[in-house]
Amino acid sequence: MCKNIALYHQLQNDIPKALDSLRQAIGFEKLLGDNSANSCLTMAVFMTKQGRYGEAVDYANQSIAETEKLLDVHKGRPLTELKYTGKVREVLTEREKHLTTYAVANHLAGKALLNLQYYNLA
Repeated sequence: MCKNIALYHQLQNDIPKALDSLRQAIGFEKLLGDNSANSCLTMAVFMTKQGRYGEAVDYANQSIAETEKLLDVHKGRPLTELKYTGKVREVLTEREKHLTTYAVANHLAGKALLNLQYYNLA
């Protein structure tokens, strides 16, 4: 619910309220033991759009860590399957959804780190 409110506030260009709502969503998901990976990923996107790359990296890393737990990824053991099947998002398996979140979070973390490094050098 809070995530939907956050997206509504974003559409209204009320970014502070959107960020507050998204923080609440993440907090509730963690409190309830729900998967917070997608909300953390959404927050990383919000932070990237605001040019807050350090925070974007933090949220992307939270999404990555949460997804690694869900996928039972162990350090040093590669992910062996990630194939695009051309399926519509609604019919993807939960594992495929988690793999997508994992891939996007890693991409976003890398992109935010590059931007952060660029601004630190400037």
